[in-house]
Amino acid sequence: MSKASIASYKRERADSLKKFGGELFRLKAIREKKPFEDAYLQCLNGPLPTPVGVVIDTKNSWGYALSNVIFTIQEKRRIKEIKPLGAKLISIQMSTTVIGTVVSDENIVEDPLTHLEFNLVIKGELTKKIVSVSCWHLDRDLENIKQPSDSHPIYHFQYGGKNLRLDDGTFINGSNMILDGPRFAHLPLDGILGSDFILSNFFGEFRNNCCNNSPSYSRFIIESQSALWRPYLYATSNHWATYYPIRYNWPAIKILPQLLK
Repeated sequence: MSKASIASYKRERADSLKKFGGELFRLKAIREKKPFEDAYLQCLNGPLPTPVGVVIDTKNSWGYALSNVIFTIQEKRRIKEIKPLGAKLISIQMSTTVIGTVVSDENIVEDPLTHLEFNLVIKGELTKKIVSVSCWHLDRDLENIKQPSDSHPIYHFQYGGKNLRLDDGTFINGSNMILDGPRFAHLPLDGILGSDFILSNFFGEFRNNCCNNSPSYSRFIIESQSALWRPYLYATSNHWATYYPIRYNWPAIKILPQLLK
């Protein structure tokens, strides 16, 4: 692709991210839009994030680090099922680092990203002295290291991770047992789809209202789903039958290593 085409592609991704953050703020879904504005500038002007162990084609890549997006918790949006009983949700925070390749031909099915890390940290309290934390982590597996024998879907969710700690660095697990696995195969989540994931799972009624009453919200979700989920689902389904488009550069076995044929 020409430099102008690459610049245009980056601008489209950056603009969508900034406008979506602005829409979330307008809808009072997040406390502030600055994290999205900072990520917009990085996506537009660089430099790209530099994750350890990941080889990046900087010329043909776009990316950003979206940090500390805090979602608004209103009384009418309270989560009903929380354990231990009596716990009160005090914060939901999202951070994500995304690096993708500039798509030159949408009819070629290939992995749209070269790096992804999505972290969701949820905090609650029983009393002002007793704080609880829950954490989920989604990432794109490193392909240039020796693969372990246990299942590692290329995009996978797991409970816990490095952010499962309190502000002082400790974590009291109570009756919970925290394991490294299992890793659940999951569709990739960028800053836009990650935000929608949170609203869908914790504030479903509010999210449905956003989709029904905010054309901008729905449009950005649809665009990101097409960019990230369309190739994922095409590549997965190709394990059983080939559908349009017909050029596949993404083996389904990389997405779901448990597949047999």
